[in-house]
Amino acid sequence: MLPPGRADSGVARACRCRATQLLLRRREDNLIKLRPSSLYHTVSRLAESGLIRQEGTERAGNRPERTTYSITEAAIRTWAADNGVPRRYWVAVDFLRDRTAHESKWLRALIEEIRDGSLVWQSVDAADRRLPDPPRDLGRDWGAALTDETLAELRRSSAESSGPGRS
Repeated sequence: MLPPGRADSGVARACRCRATQLLLRRREDNLIKLRPSSLYHTVSRLAESGLIRQEGTERAGNRPERTTYSITEAAIRTWAADNGVPRRYWVAVDFLRDRTAHESKWLRALIEEIRDGSLVWQSVDAADRRLPDPPRDLGRDWGAALTDETLAELRRSSAESSGPGRS
C-alpha cells in the first residue's frame, strides 16, 4: 500500500515486477538485494543522470504499458573508464557508430530522391518488362582525340616526375 498522496499505477508495478522477475531468473539477486522499489528508484536515478534514456512505451494486448530504455554513450564511456578499458578498444566502436550514422543519412536522402521522383530509374511497361533507356547525347568522344603522340608525351612526363629509383 502506498502512502497517501503518492500516485502509482498498476502499470508501474507490473513493469517493475517483470524486470525483477527477469533479474531473479538470471540470479542477479545473489549480488544485490533485489526489491521492486529499489529497481524502480535505480532506473529513475540512471535516467536522471543520463546513463539511460527512455526509448518509448509499448503495450502488448491487454497487458500494461512497458517502458523501454537504452544505454547512452555516456554510460558506456563511464563503464569503460571505470573498468580501465583503453581508448584503442573504442576506436572501432566510434568508427562504426559514425559510419552507421553517415550511411543512415545517405540512405534517407536516397529514399527521398526515389519518393520525389528526382532519381530516374529503369522504366518498365505494364507487364513489368524493362524498357530501353531513351537515347541521349554523350557529348564529344574525348577518347578519340587521344593520339599516339599525346599518349607518348603523357608517359614521358610521368616517367620524368617519378625520377630514377621512384615508382
